[in-house]
Parts: sequence; structure tokens; C-alpha cells
Amino acid sequence: HAVQNFKRSQRDCLGVRQEFLLFVTSEAQSLATEKKRSTIQGEDILLAMQKLGFDEYYSTTNWFYQRYLDGVIAARQQEN
Repeated sequence: HAVQNFKRSQRDCLGVRQEFLLFVTSEAQSLATEKKRSTIQGEDILLAMQKLGFDEYYSTTNWFYQRYLDGVIAARQQEN
């Protein structure tokens, strides 16, 4: 019985995560479209999170995104 409950909880959690991602991605796509772009960028995701009221996730996601950008910049500098 406990295994069945665990599996059901996992499915429910997966569904919620997928719904969250689709919700944020849909808003980000709308923002990109408004800017006449067909590709979503990191900034679109961050703006979508803010616009949708996910402020508690925004700061952490922004921190990781900035670390990613720092890494991209550092890699480009090493190439040159």
C-alpha cells in the first residue's frame, strides 16, 4: 500500500512540475513573440516568472542564470 501511495505521489508531483514548466514557458513564449523573436531566452523565463508572481523562484533562478552567463563569458574570453 505504501508503494502505491509513493508511486501516486510521484506521478502527482511530476504532473505539477510539468504544469509549472508549461505555464512559465508559455508566458515566456508570449514575451519573446512580443519582442518579435521566435526563440525564448533566459531573460524571457525570468520575466515570465516575475510576471506570473513566482518571486520566490525568481531570485534563485536568476542567481543560477547569472552564474551560467559568467561561465559563458569566461569561456569566450579563454577562446580569444
